[in-house]
Amino acid sequence: KINISINYVIINNIICIDSISPYQYNKPVNVGSLSINKLFVLGKFCSYFKIVYQITSNDTIVRLPKLSGYNSTYFDHTFNFRNTGGQLHVQLGADFYWNSAFFMDGYNPETGLFYHQNEKKSGNYPYVNVFGKFGLKRFLFFIMYEHVNSGFSGLNYFNAYHYPMDTKSLKIGLTWLFYD
Repeated sequence: KINISINYVIINNIICIDSISPYQYNKPVNVGSLSINKLFVLGKFCSYFKIVYQITSNDTIVRLPKLSGYNSTYFDHTFNFRNTGGQLHVQLGADFYWNSAFFMDGYNPETGLFYHQNEKKSGNYPYVNVFGKFGLKRFLFFIMYEHVNSGFSGLNYFNAYHYPMDTKSLKIGLTWLFYD
């Protein structure tokens, strides 16, 4: 049960912004991707892998990392309580994100637009989160420690040029589903 998908898109008349001004690129740009994903289950342990290979006919206009990867590995168990008949569903694990280095677009807050930059490549950096999810009837609770590896291999992690990813943070959430 391996899922494989191939996508191919032709993009016409792209509006681009470089360091000088906006312009329209009138030639078509071809973008292709190959995605492979698989869920492995071994008892109560699950591991989901996804790898994406992307290619473009003009990487100065459409900028994408050549390779991206995602993995979520977790322990999945449902505890049954005999006395009350209740069930507690628990998932404890980690998420791992990575993409190859590429010239990531910059962001201009004055215009609210992204622009092409050729000064620095970003990427080739692992981004790791650890999490716990708990479900009891209609009550769902999660706790996540994001970007656990922040600062381990320097401070070279960015969402956009000159805009670093968030550092370590703890997030807690609660959902209570009501009957209709």
